[in-house]
Amino acid sequence: MWNEDWVVNIKNTNFDLTPEVRAYLDERLDAISKLVVVQGSDTKVLCDIELEKALDKQHGNIWRAEMNLSIDGNHYRATARAENINAALDEMKDEITKQLRRSKKKNLDMLRRGGAKLKEMLRFGRFRK
Repeated sequence: MWNEDWVVNIKNTNFDLTPEVRAYLDERLDAISKLVVVQGSDTKVLCDIELEKALDKQHGNIWRAEMNLSIDGNHYRATARAENINAALDEMKDEITKQLRRSKKKNLDMLRRGGAKLKEMLRFGRFRK
């Protein structure tokens, strides 16, 4: 559950945060929290969320959702604009999960490359005499 290790700050502009929107946001945060691996008990995840209802002269009401996520010195940012708040939250979640998956894959690849390099050095060091 994201409530234990997360510090979540929500800022809403030009609208009131209803319980329905808050529940929908909590569902999206639960989906994001599955990708966040927290090492150690003192590690905190800082999540700043800004939700805004902007009036565009040509397009009417436009909703904007923005998330800044900070985990152990790594920063992730996602911004989305849509016709309704739920669509903006979905786009924001998709963008953040894409960034988290890319980062997780990159770290795993680096770990595997390091292990393969160490294995290669040990293998060739043993046979060179």
